[in-house]
Amino acid sequence: MSTPSRRSYSLLNFLLGGFALLLVFLIICVVVYQNHPAPPAWTATHTFSGTGNADAANFMTSNHWRLRWKCHPGSEPFSFIVNATNDAKDLDYITYSICDETHINGLADGHIDGTVTLEIETRGNWTVDVEEWK
Repeated sequence: MSTPSRRSYSLLNFLLGGFALLLVFLIICVVVYQNHPAPPAWTATHTFSGTGNADAANFMTSNHWRLRWKCHPGSEPFSFIVNATNDAKDLDYITYSICDETHINGLADGHIDGTVTLEIETRGNWTVDVEEWK
């Protein structure tokens, strides 16, 4: 009975080593993928709605937010204005629009941070969502 040559053992060790490295690489890829946080996206953090003029409740935010608004027009067009103020008394003019059958929603960036109050000036029904980049 003959014994395998050294060359056979070297090839076998090479193949087993390569397989082990591939297995370690795959395990690392799975662990990294599972622990990787979701990419940031715009996320609604506050929703306000009402009829007519209103000061929406205060909310805390960073300076990277936007407002998604919707108005519900009645029989005639009306203006829809949103301003924002914060605890430092900064003022940010968010949007001015005419709400009618052809223009009922929009998106506008906010540029102040801290505790923010939205001032809604309109006479119709409205909904606003504050969205933050998270």
